[in-house]
Amino acid sequence: MQAFADFTRELVIVNDSLYRDRNGTRRRGNSRLGVDGLATPLELANLDNSLLLSYHDDTSRGAFPMATKPVLKPSLKVADEVWIAMAMLHQRHRERADFSIEEIMEFARTAKELRTLGPLRPGFYVHVVQHCVANRRANPGRYRMLTETAPGRRRLFRTGDSYYPEREGGKTAPNAGDLPENWFTGLLSWYRNWCADAARRTAEQDPLLALYGSGKDLWADEHADEYVRRLREGWE
Repeated sequence: MQAFADFTRELVIVNDSLYRDRNGTRRRGNSRLGVDGLATPLELANLDNSLLLSYHDDTSRGAFPMATKPVLKPSLKVADEVWIAMAMLHQRHRERADFSIEEIMEFARTAKELRTLGPLRPGFYVHVVQHCVANRRANPGRYRMLTETAPGRRRLFRTGDSYYPEREGGKTAPNAGDLPENWFTGLLSWYRNWCADAARRTAEQDPLLALYGSGKDLWADEHADEYVRRLREGWE
């Protein structure tokens, strides 16, 4: 790995996204970036939103052949970013049942935890409006990450919510391995608890479910068979 750092002197960044170099300086893609001092290939791969296209040795040309080697940092799926933004909104506003599309978009644009991942992508909006919404027709996304509670309003999907049949089996939350670390650690655990709490509240507030066990005192002193036998006495 040290050999890699020794001959790495120049990178061509072919993406037009903003990123930060190791000194915290904001840079824009589609320009040359000197990377003297980077210690390992891992640091190179961690340059946000960048495609490391080529490298060569400026100081001893010919010692290493010119190479073209794409190293693309894996990016978070747009649907997963939508889920993260909604989960963060629910965490920060526990008293709220849902959020408007405008609120979701504004939060996604300004939340520093999300924007460390890079600029908000254009596809975010259509995922909030359509692709991630379980109770809207799949077109074409089959995700079940959000529920439309009213026109223009959304919350996270949870077990028991209705959804279009063609979304059966669709993804309801990110895979653990796809979530970035730092601020997002524990989101999936929070989501499971959030769903369980909602199910418990629903059961407590449902008028029919609330009747469960309400007549048990009627037979507290008499077995059910004895009660039926007593009712049948004198039928013949």
